[in-house]
Amino acid sequence: KDGYLKRFSERAYAANEGQLPATKDTDRLIGVRSCDTLDTLLLFTQKGNYISLPVYKIDECRFKDLGKHVSSYVKLDTQEDIVSAILVKNFNSYIFVLSLTKNGMIKKSSLPKYEVSRNTKALGAMKLKDGDEVVSVCLCKEGDDILVISKNGYYNYYSSSILQDLAVRAQGVSAINIKEDEAVAVL
Repeated sequence: KDGYLKRFSERAYAANEGQLPATKDTDRLIGVRSCDTLDTLLLFTQKGNYISLPVYKIDECRFKDLGKHVSSYVKLDTQEDIVSAILVKNFNSYIFVLSLTKNGMIKKSSLPKYEVSRNTKALGAMKLKDGDEVVSVCLCKEGDDILVISKNGYYNYYSSSILQDLAVRAQGVSAINIKEDEAVAVL
């Protein structure tokens, strides 16, 4: 969540017998994924930005090290936290990126739209209204079911095929009607 990345060998992971990699006390782990150095890591922030980072650019380190902060690879605002990490093997696929905000906005964009040739700064992934922030980003296929749940337990359930494929910087559409004092929790 705080933006620390590390790459280590599968052998180092196996030697630690399934333990989780080291993190700061105030941090939480977004994910541990097996990948190739030719894959690309997409990191999404709560401010509606994304970072495209080839895995080979991430420094290899020891399992117990904290790793390097994402700002050592690309320009990133210090106030931004990572909310989701997606590993991409091939951008030329019929997969979509779903983004959801705490105020109930959802957006579906095709994965090839996130492929970039330069990766020196964070790019806009979703236009946000004042006071809104991205809470979840995931991959889906056409026709997959979507379940949006609010913090008070209200939910909305529908097919991803009813959402249009929007541009990367688009704002999205309303996924769930929530009260002013409520927020979306999970996608």
